[in-house]
Amino acid sequence: MLHVKNCVSVLALICLLGACAVPADGPRVEPPSASGSSLEAAAPESASPAVPAEEAPPKGGAKVEWPTLEESMAAYAEVLNGSRNARSDEGEIPFEDLFNRTEDGEFYEWEKYAFFDMNGDGIPELHLYTGHGNSYEIYTYFDQEVTLWYSGVNYNYPLENRAMGYIRYGAAPTHIDYQYRVLDFWGNTQFYIEFTKGDRDENGICDERDDYIYRDKWISKEEWDKLTEPYLAVKPADLCWKPMRNNTP
Repeated sequence: MLHVKNCVSVLALICLLGACAVPADGPRVEPPSASGSSLEAAAPESASPAVPAEEAPPKGGAKVEWPTLEESMAAYAEVLNGSRNARSDEGEIPFEDLFNRTEDGEFYEWEKYAFFDMNGDGIPELHLYTGHGNSYEIYTYFDQEVTLWYSGVNYNYPLENRAMGYIRYGAAPTHIDYQYRVLDFWGNTQFYIEFTKGDRDENGICDERDDYIYRDKWISKEEWDKLTEPYLAVKPADLCWKPMRNNTP
């Protein structure tokens, strides 16, 4: 088991963050909304707004002592090298439960990590894309614990505005499922919507003769395009993914 022996690993993680993360004040989350339809999504005006760490909202009715960037990165480094357990509402999550390994004890190529600020406090969260349960998990650090902030499947991906996107390609017939989820400061879902388009005649294109579903209702292609464009226009966040290795971090 590897341990953090000095500040080099922490500094390396902070340097990695500096090269990839958004500015400290970050982009404000403005969940898109479509207009002009009875199916219009009532998205909240804002979520996960950029706020200084010291102004973080209370959790469980109590004000949280928020850590510094250096303290957070040091804690993430300890989780990544196995010297600290993460936590969820169900209890501790040991290193062995975060990632899958081959029979030789090596990490699979899809086991990777990155950092991106999801709640707008200027301190990044630890993102894990793993083969363990085909999961996408996000961890934050507060009250001296690395705590599960969001758990989804590996079709999830963070967006530039700190919402969560989702794309899954399916068959019978060929179709694409989309989801858009807005999370609050503590990772709780504030707004959620899903929609699908399907190539009913399997001709390789989606046109007016195919299926378009929005909020569990079949609608026309023209209406579907209008309603979904604000969500699909939000770009994925640019995360610098690093593969897990036996000498990580």
